[in-house]
Amino acid sequence: MVTNLVSFLGHISLPVYFLVMLTILAIFICIHRNKTLQKICTLSTIITLVMAGIVITLLGKGIYQFFNNNQITVTKDIMHQESSVLAEKKNVTIQNLIEQDMLKYKHWTGTYEPTTFVLSINDKEITSGSKEMVTIVDNILSVRFDYAFLNGKRNGAKIISFEVEENVKDLNITFNWKGKWQVLIDNAIPIEKNKVKFNKALLE
Repeated sequence: MVTNLVSFLGHISLPVYFLVMLTILAIFICIHRNKTLQKICTLSTIITLVMAGIVITLLGKGIYQFFNNNQITVTKDIMHQESSVLAEKKNVTIQNLIEQDMLKYKHWTGTYEPTTFVLSINDKEITSGSKEMVTIVDNILSVRFDYAFLNGKRNGAKIISFEVEENVKDLNITFNWKGKWQVLIDNAIPIEKNKVKFNKALLE
């Protein structure tokens, strides 16, 4: 903001210089009684007034923009702080109850089992049978799973967002390939599912 103000003053420095010079010229000419010089004095005075009006307008606009931008920045900072304060955070315990049989994919050509399957909650990996505590904001929980069949020949990844029910602190996760959301969490409602790029580092 200070940089913007300095830049603005730099832009109006030339008009201010001409204004000062015209003012000095007008005063010098007006001292003399020559009629021709008097006419020049009148013209100089008119030009000086016009230049003064332009400079005052530019200066007023610059000052308004400076304080207006400053106010907008302060308002954004306040809104960000308020949103951070209003965001409700809580800890929940999540248990991964996904068994190996749940991960088998039945196809008319046979039954396939993923060679890689990684589940993470809010970017925190949770292995099968383990229980972890995670922090959620505004009761929203994000679940990601990466999978690969045939050592990576067929792979993919998805992220499913859930809304956790109020006053719930314990959650259990299961899985079903044929289900609409595939990931199932008791006491939580799925609200969005997106395909994302598979993490190839999991195959290394």
